[in-house]
Amino acid sequence: MSLMAAALTNAHATTIITESDLFEPVRAAARERLPEPWCDLLTCGVCTGTWIGLAQGLLHSRQPARALTYGLAVACLGRAVRALLALAETYAEPSPSP
Repeated sequence: MSLMAAALTNAHATTIITESDLFEPVRAAARERLPEPWCDLLTCGVCTGTWIGLAQGLLHSRQPARALTYGLAVACLGRAVRALLALAETYAEPSPSP
């Protein structure tokens, strides 16, 4: 998988886990049962994206240094994609009312 495709996958998976209605019951259960630092793994985009990136790195290479480097690069680019999407959303023109 290309680095950019991996970054887009990372950004989308991170958004699904940290912001979607689909994962809200999981995040709520985590808030009730886990200490605060562990809850961040499901609510913090940077935390979640980093761990997803590291998992992607392990899928990419079995050599630890390459897996770590690739995973952190994917996480960093995924974060950049999420930031650009948030910026685009901020400046997007509102839809006209019917």
